[in-house]
Amino acid sequence: MIVPLGLATVVARAEQARESRVATLPTRQRSVLDSQMPWQWPAGARPRDLVAAAATKAGITLEGTAMVPHDHLPATSLADLTLAEGLDLLLTAYDLRVDWQVARAAAGSPASRVPTGRIIAIDAGLPPAAATATAGTPAAARPAAGKPPRLPSPDRPKPATDKETFSLQVAAPLEELLTVIAARLGLKLDLDRESLTRSGIAPKEIVRATVKDASRDELLDTILGPLSLQWTINDDTLRVFGR
Repeated sequence: MIVPLGLATVVARAEQARESRVATLPTRQRSVLDSQMPWQWPAGARPRDLVAAAATKAGITLEGTAMVPHDHLPATSLADLTLAEGLDLLLTAYDLRVDWQVARAAAGSPASRVPTGRIIAIDAGLPPAAATATAGTPAAARPAAGKPPRLPSPDRPKPATDKETFSLQVAAPLEELLTVIAARLGLKLDLDRESLTRSGIAPKEIVRATVKDASRDELLDTILGPLSLQWTINDDTLRVFGR
C-alpha cells in the first residue's frame, strides 16, 4: 500500500474493520467473501460497473453502488484477491469501503448463504485510531501480508511534490507495483519490456522494499536500484528500463 502519511491510519483502520466484521459472519457467508478470484479489467473500465459485476457474480446484495463516482480506470491485472479485498481495493480510491452484515433469511434458503454489503465512507464506523498502527506505519502489500495494494484513480492523484513523502513496505510483482506507484504519482507508466528481458528481469518478478518518509526519487531508487533498473520522468510519464 502506498499513500500519503496522513491517510495511512484511516486505510489501516478500514482494513481492520473489514477483517473484524468478516470474521463475525457465519461460516457460509464468510466463505463467499474469502473466495479467491482474479481481478483484471481493460482500459476505460468504470469502477461502478466493476463493483456491481463482482457482486452479481458472487450472488450478493450490495447497496450504495451509486456512491461510486463515474470514472475510467487504466488496464489492470492483479494477483488473485478475495471478494472482500477486491471490492475494497476498488472503493478505497474513492474514499469508500464495504460494511458487511449478516443476511437474515429462512434457514436453508439461498439468501442464508451470502452476506449483505453496504457501501459507506471509508472512515465511517471505524475502530478507534489507538487500536491500530500510528500514522506513518507502513502497511504490507500483498502477497507478503495478504493486503492488496491500494488502487488509485488515474483522474484523482496530483503529481507528487518535492515536499511529499511516502512510506512503503511491499512484496509484490514489479509491473503491478509500478502501475500503482505511477498512478499515485499522477504519471503514466512506460515499462520497457525489451530492455527488462535483456537485463534478465521479468515484469512479474517479486519486488521487496521498505521505505519510510521517502521522497519520490528515493522511493523509486529503493524499488528499482536492487534490480539495476533505471527510471526517468518526462512530462507525465515514468519510464522504467534496463541498463
